[in-house]
Amino acid sequence: MPSQLQNLSCTCTHNHSTTLCDHELERCCPLDHGRHRLSPTASLGEFNKLPSEILWIIFSNLDISSLYKFRRVNQRAMMVIDSVPEYTDLITFAPNSIRGSFKTETADCITCKQLHRAVRKTLCEHMWGERKCNREGQLVCLETVERRCFLCAAAFSLRNKRYHVQLEHAPFDICWAR
Repeated sequence: MPSQLQNLSCTCTHNHSTTLCDHELERCCPLDHGRHRLSPTASLGEFNKLPSEILWIIFSNLDISSLYKFRRVNQRAMMVIDSVPEYTDLITFAPNSIRGSFKTETADCITCKQLHRAVRKTLCEHMWGERKCNREGQLVCLETVERRCFLCAAAFSLRNKRYHVQLEHAPFDICWAR
C-alpha cells in the first residue's frame, strides 16, 4: 500500500483495525457526481445504438477506474454512467467505498458490480476455517471486496495490512431493488 495511506488511515485502539477515515477520504478524494449541469450535445458513437439496459450491464462490469475515465469523455458519457443502477447506489449510499478504492489504488481491480455486491451485503464474509463469521459487517475490505465486521477486520489487517472502508452511513436495512 502507498505510504500516503498512513495519513488517511485511523487505527482503532479497541480493535486494531486499519480503517480509512471518512473525513480524510472526502477531503482528499472529492467526487464530482451531481456537480455538473448536464445538457449533452455530443454522441457516444456506436454506444448510442444500444439500449440502456445493455449499457448498464457493460458499465457495471467495468473496473471503477475505467468507469471514471469513461465518465470524463463527455457529458453524455457522464449521464450514462450516472444512470447505471449499481453506480447510482454506490455514489448515493457508500461514496467512500469509491473514494477508498482510488486512495488504496485498487480502483483498477474492483468492478462497480463487485463493490456494489459487497456494499449490499450486511454480514461479515470472513471465513474462519469452513465457517463464515456472519456478524454484522460494518466494513468493506478493499483488497478482497468483502464485508468484514470489526473483529475480523482487526484480525485480517494485523496479518495482512489490509485497508477497510467503514460503511456506517450506508443504510443496512434499505430494500435494494436490484
